[in-house]
Amino acid sequence: MKQKITIQKRADLSSDNLSGRSGKKHKGVFLPYWFLILIGSILLFLILYFLYIRVMTSQPANGNFENSIVRDTTTEEVDRNSFDKENYIAEEDLLQANINLAEYLRGHKLSEPIIAELVLQAEEKGLQTLEKNQEVVVMTPKNAERFPKSFIYRMAPNKSLLLKAGQEPEVSIMFKTIKHSVRASGGIIKTTLWEAVLDYNIHYRIIEQMEEAMKYSVDFFHLKAGDKFKVIYEEKWAGNEIIGIGRLMAVYFKTEEGEFFAFWVDGIDQPGYYNENGQSVKKPFLRCPVKYERITSGFSLERLHPKTGELKPHFGTDFAAPHGSPIFAVADGNIELADFTTNNGNYVKIKHDAIYETQYLHMDRYAVTPGQRVKQGDVIGYVGQTGLATGPHVCFRFWKYGKQVDPRAESPTQMTALGAKDYDHYLERKSELWHQLREIVYFDGHF
Repeated sequence: MKQKITIQKRADLSSDNLSGRSGKKHKGVFLPYWFLILIGSILLFLILYFLYIRVMTSQPANGNFENSIVRDTTTEEVDRNSFDKENYIAEEDLLQANINLAEYLRGHKLSEPIIAELVLQAEEKGLQTLEKNQEVVVMTPKNAERFPKSFIYRMAPNKSLLLKAGQEPEVSIMFKTIKHSVRASGGIIKTTLWEAVLDYNIHYRIIEQMEEAMKYSVDFFHLKAGDKFKVIYEEKWAGNEIIGIGRLMAVYFKTEEGEFFAFWVDGIDQPGYYNENGQSVKKPFLRCPVKYERITSGFSLERLHPKTGELKPHFGTDFAAPHGSPIFAVADGNIELADFTTNNGNYVKIKHDAIYETQYLHMDRYAVTPGQRVKQGDVIGYVGQTGLATGPHVCFRFWKYGKQVDPRAESPTQMTALGAKDYDHYLERKSELWHQLREIVYFDGHF
């Protein structure tokens, strides 16, 4: 009997029984190959379309692609969420004016002994005055007998002060951990570099480091629409808030003058920025001595003088700039002359070495004295129009072996060459950063 039951159960599991056709032959259904191919093609199209929509909606409105930013967002938030929401009611109080801490606490009906102790502890931690437009998070307990009324005041992006107004008043500092992330992005200039940086959601403070790394190669005063740039730099985060930037690690520019790279390399004898050939980006001479608006006259062997009307050589380059703008030494050297003549007006001449000297004419006033040692970038005077000048500008003159020459035709020796060991380290660093730069794509493709 048991054997029969077992056989019957097995029969019940057969495909015929499951199909409801016990004892009948099941006839399969076959689909044409063209129909299967059609269904597969439709599915493939839908998958590709979905991926396309994901990519297009993840890029900024201006068409710039950039690699993802990887950062840690798991750090503890110092705000009302630090408290037990079941026992406290949080309210943000936006300060309309600067207010003394004691006065603010009195507004919350605290007793004088508690106020005095909170103020004393807060002063020890650097807080006396609450500043206008800052917020105080007021934490009011639902059960005042069990929990003290408390206040949170943010002193810095990663630092807040917690004041507990209990029977034993307590003031403590609460920190957010600062996390570092690497940001890689780029942009195409439409109007100015500043606006391009903001358009592409790049931190504006990186501009200063970009200029420092590229000042020997790129004319930042006259960038044009269509010029391109890419940057890799560090960002500093406190919780979910960016609080600053770190080192510019790599920068790339493409202008009508060419392509320029700078890679930050440390861990070598002379840390600094190096170009794609392993040469220091720092050069013996700056491109120009002033933040100028335009070049009104270049080096020429024959020029019609705007003041005298004479046709004669012009052995300088005239940089027009606002009156009073600082004038910089283009290279290290010793002040040879700081003087005045009828034609030159107030001028300075610097001797850099046995080969080169530079001269700066028509100053409003000079800021150095003969014999003084200056470094590249030091202020030596201010733009004016003294002497034979029609407007505020610097007539910059470049001397080589005692003869005035066109500085744009000169190529002084590169300053720093890497040793074999440092060069290997440079190649490793450059390879890593180069790959990251290549991953930054504009809407018109790779550079």
